[in-house]
Amino acid sequence: MSGVDLSELANLEQIIDRHWRTHRSRLYADLEAQGQLEESIRQAAEDTRGAMRQLVGSGLGFPEAWAAVREEWAILPAEGDADLEDAALRDAMQAVFGIGDEDGEEPWGEDE
Repeated sequence: MSGVDLSELANLEQIIDRHWRTHRSRLYADLEAQGQLEESIRQAAEDTRGAMRQLVGSGLGFPEAWAAVREEWAILPAEGDADLEDAALRDAMQAVFGIGDEDGEEPWGEDE
């Protein structure tokens, strides 16, 4: 990633929606029942992108910036046990970076 181009997070709203629906089902249902789901997802994505933009703009690499902010707004810890939380993080990393592809390599390579 060069500069503050956050094209890697272009589908962040869909990532958040899928993550919350799968790993935060009570939160998802509550927000949906209150009519606040779409706005909450939009705000979580906006906050995450803003924080990413600041960190990457200050020189932090994309993977490090993502690790620093992902659990603040977007990839909330899973409801329940640690195994679910680990699965939730794996799902999020797959969605953003494509980790878990056939080659099994880190998406940012070995140089970063």
